[in-house]
Amino acid sequence: HGDNTGVYQAMNQLAFVNRRFGDEAKARAWEARAAELKANVMRHLYNGRFFVHQLPLNGPPVDEHEAERLTLSDAYALNRGIWSPEENRRCIEEYRRRRQSGGAFAEWYTIDPPIANACHKLGEYVNGAISPFTAGELAKGAFENGYEAYGYDILVRIRELVARDGGKLYFLYDPKTQKPQGRGPSAWGAAAILSAIDQGLAGIQDTDRLYRTMRFAPRWAVTEHTEGRYLTGYEISKRKVDVRWTFKENGFRYRLECPSERVDAHLLVPAGRTPRVLQVNGRETAFALSDVFGSKYVDVTVAPERGVADFEVLY
Repeated sequence: HGDNTGVYQAMNQLAFVNRRFGDEAKARAWEARAAELKANVMRHLYNGRFFVHQLPLNGPPVDEHEAERLTLSDAYALNRGIWSPEENRRCIEEYRRRRQSGGAFAEWYTIDPPIANACHKLGEYVNGAISPFTAGELAKGAFENGYEAYGYDILVRIRELVARDGGKLYFLYDPKTQKPQGRGPSAWGAAAILSAIDQGLAGIQDTDRLYRTMRFAPRWAVTEHTEGRYLTGYEISKRKVDVRWTFKENGFRYRLECPSERVDAHLLVPAGRTPRVLQVNGRETAFALSDVFGSKYVDVTVAPERGVADFEVLY
């Protein structure tokens, strides 16, 4: 199923590109193809909680566990736009459940349960090893769907794994012993973790090109960091985004430096706090308060002034 959700995402990306350059007819055609594919994927592969691994066409299922086989591609599906937020949450809950009941040191399986008579041994490689790329995609999905603390918990556990191994992140890990397994590029997992940090935790999402427009959805409120700085961007294009933040008893502040013409801000509020006032670049500004499954966000769209959008929220 993972190939299908990847194609679905690619079709929508082609729609975006065509619309961005003025070809509305092609954009709509790609969206129609994506909608048809989604309908078939949901009809044949969705079990009500996640996508099953495969659909046998010329024979019986591999074994009696096939309908409950969760794979790394389910974590990818969280970030491909194919599920509703409620469906995303059902999948995330399945990962959380398997963290408690699965018997592995983490829930970031390549596949679970593994296949008994496969060409790879149980718990090895794509037959049940633990993968950082699953962790990264799962964390990013968690940040977007009201599980912000869980998303950060995944990143903390990855950080501890890296510290244990002298600053190295490996391609795969044995589910029982946590021993690193090779057989693939460590950069795959590292890219997924960096994406979860950049887009999920720091919440910096380019919604056009070169940050001409951007979504700013930071979740530092669920971390232990009451102040800090985060810098990212495109080195070759010399475009950067620089964020400084601080949390205090009476409110919080984000100072965003970026090359954007428009910023759609979606600022996570610390648990138990109620925003009273928003100031943008020193001026009181109207805002909306949204609820993402119990997580409160301050929402506002602004045009940065000389490359700066300074958000201050008071309780």
